[in-house]
Amino acid sequence: MTGSVAAATGDVPQPAADPILAKPNEVYRAEVTPALKEALLDYSSSLAIEPAEWLTIAARRNDERPRLAPADTDAQTFMIRLQGSDLAAFLARQITREEALKRIEVRVF
Repeated sequence: MTGSVAAATGDVPQPAADPILAKPNEVYRAEVTPALKEALLDYSSSLAIEPAEWLTIAARRNDERPRLAPADTDAQTFMIRLQGSDLAAFLARQITREEALKRIEVRVF
């Protein structure tokens, strides 16, 4: 008798589920959100945001669709924002980058 017990019974190991294939939108959001947060901190110094203002980034995936198709999709918009006073504190080095990243609000609509 040759072969293994698994081969004889037809038990074939299943590959691990790929999270990208299981939930591509969640993986996309998990990659894009931190990048936008970093960009908010890295490239906002020249914008002159006042302490009472908010710096806001809104992002939404771009669906490929015909031009005449309805604009309504199931795509969610996520907003990333930081209050001007927190941004000023970060730029003045009164708070660390990690603290500034914690103060950034993320909302999904």
